[in-house]
This record gives sequence, structure tokens and C-alpha cells, in this order.
Amino acid sequence: MKPKLPFQTRIVHFQLPGQPCRLPFAIGSATQNHPLAVQDSHNSQDAVSVIVCPTRIVGVVADGCYGTHPTLEQHCYSSNEVGSRLLAHLVSTSANGLSADQPGLSDEAFVAKLNDRVYRALRLMIRSFSGKDPVLSKLFACDFLMTTIIGLLVTESRFLVFYSGNGVIAVNGDIVTLVDEEQNHRYIAKDLFPDHTNHKTADSPPENRLRVFSSGCTSTLASVFLATDGLADLAAKQSDALKEFASYQPPPDQITNGFDFLLQEFRQRIAWNPDLAPPLNDDATFLMLRRISKENV
Repeated sequence: MKPKLPFQTRIVHFQLPGQPCRLPFAIGSATQNHPLAVQDSHNSQDAVSVIVCPTRIVGVVADGCYGTHPTLEQHCYSSNEVGSRLLAHLVSTSANGLSADQPGLSDEAFVAKLNDRVYRALRLMIRSFSGKDPVLSKLFACDFLMTTIIGLLVTESRFLVFYSGNGVIAVNGDIVTLVDEEQNHRYIAKDLFPDHTNHKTADSPPENRLRVFSSGCTSTLASVFLATDGLADLAAKQSDALKEFASYQPPPDQITNGFDFLLQEFRQRIAWNPDLAPPLNDDATFLMLRRISKENV
């Protein structure tokens, strides 16, 4: 008999407010290492960041590249456990700060400014570790910064879901699996280096930047599910169960100041459900934001 997949609540950057969260939502997360990776003593390449403020909730899921990854000029073997953690922290804190500093931005303007902040921070990070050497800079980025990003921002009036790379997104139960059809491994850090093999220059528009996936009025939002591609099979084969999970209003004793302690619920509904038996062939991590009150702020 196969052992039960325990899943865990393991958040690399977790910030709760000193004052009560006034939004009618709660956010939770669970993650599971690839079973074979555990046997081989490999850590998960996934990472999650959650920031809950009195009038904002920010969440980011990142999936670091693992294995042989082509840089722009050569191949190297990368393990981006560190990069997924760094980018989850960087993107979430940048989004939270930008929302606080400039709350009136349009969705496209917000994501454009968020990209600018992330790119600046990445350039500074690379320069700190690699100096001005272009080869060392590329190798550092390949080794530590190649990761997908899926995130959400919810405020009193608006919500925004953004992404760079593949994964699974469901807004109000409408499940979409993001597929890298061109197999270009869309990682935002790749935009820092022009790809001369494809005739790109430093002035070329970034291909892997964060993009708007969905947005709208907070009053129309019921749930958001964000996951790494390790849960793509579950989303495809058990979509009804996943939609039911997302639409369920968690009980008050499961909520603490905007955080949803959903781990046991997820285990019983999904991970340990013998009728579902979700297959895992990769690290699997998700964030779930669900409405806990019909009334908005």
C-alpha cells in the first residue's frame, strides 16, 4: 500500500498583521516534496510567501528549476531551491510595498512597476555575488534565480493575479493550466541577459516578465487557487473535487487573522481521499484564498 502523502504547511516568508485583517478572505497553503526526491535526499524546489495586512493579502508560489538547464552560452546543473525562496520573498514584499505606496495604479501599470522593482533587485543581487563578470553573472543566475512565479494581491477594492512561467491558476473555480508550449523555461531572471542565439539585444522587450492573468473588483472574488505544475494532473483529472474545495467556506475555528489552517482539510478532502489518489511526479505546492464572509470591507 502506498504511504499517505502528508503534505505540510511550509511557508518560507510568512507575515501576519499586528491588527486584525479586515478583508473577507483567508489564505492558506500546503506543499509536498516529490516522493522520489525525498528518497534521494533532494529538497523541494518550491516556495511560498504569504503576507497578510489589515487591508491587503499577498501570496506568491515559486517553482525553482531543477536539473540541467541551458544558460545562454553553456549548460550547467542547477538546483534553484534558494532561488524559489528568494523570488517568492522578493516578489511578495515588492508587490505589498508597491500596493501600499501607489494604491491607485491600473493593473498593467502595477505589474510594470512590479517588474521594474524585481529586475532592479535581481541585478543588484547578481552584481553583489558576481561583480561585472558576464559569465559568472549568468552562471549565478542559472544556479540560483531560475524560477516560475505565480502571485495574487487582494485589497479592499481590487484583486490581481499575475504570473511568469507555468503552473495552475483557478479564479472563482475556473481552472487554467499554464503550459510553456515553446519549452523556453520562462523564468523572469532570464530577461537580464540578452539571448544572442535568438538575435535579441539588451533593448529587446522582456519575454519572461510578470504578466496580468486576471483582475477585477474584490466584491466579485470568491476564491483563488495558485499551484506549481506538480499539481497539474490533479487539476486536470480531479477538477470537480478541486472546485468544491475552493468553493467551501472554511469554519471560523480554522481561521486566524486572515490565515487559513487548511492542511487537515486538504488532506481529508484531496490528498488522503482514496477516490482521488492524486498522482505526484514533481514537487507540489499551492496557495488557496477563499472568501470567509459575504460582506466586503
